[in-house]
Amino acid sequence: MENAIIKAVTQAEDECRKLQEDALVEKERIIHEAKEKTKSMEKDFENFKKDKLRQLNDDSKLKNDEEMKKAVEDAKKEIEELRNIVKEKEQGAISLVISCVA
Repeated sequence: MENAIIKAVTQAEDECRKLQEDALVEKERIIHEAKEKTKSMEKDFENFKKDKLRQLNDDSKLKNDEEMKKAVEDAKKEIEELRNIVKEKEQGAISLVISCVA
């Protein structure tokens, strides 16, 4: 009987050690996975920030290009208006010279 009790206690102790070892292995696995997941999330976040910065730069470039095109169009219109004014003044000067000569 005493041997059976000792055997049962020894078996219980062995099972307890095995459970402790399994728990330690599981704990280490969970810690490792958490570290790997953290690294992956940090990398994803850095890539996200780079993509957003790239998108912001592209949007700014597009906006600047649009503003530049509008400024060029406005300048062309202004030049055309000035040319028309010069033509009118030339025609007026020619008419004045002709009327003075005649």
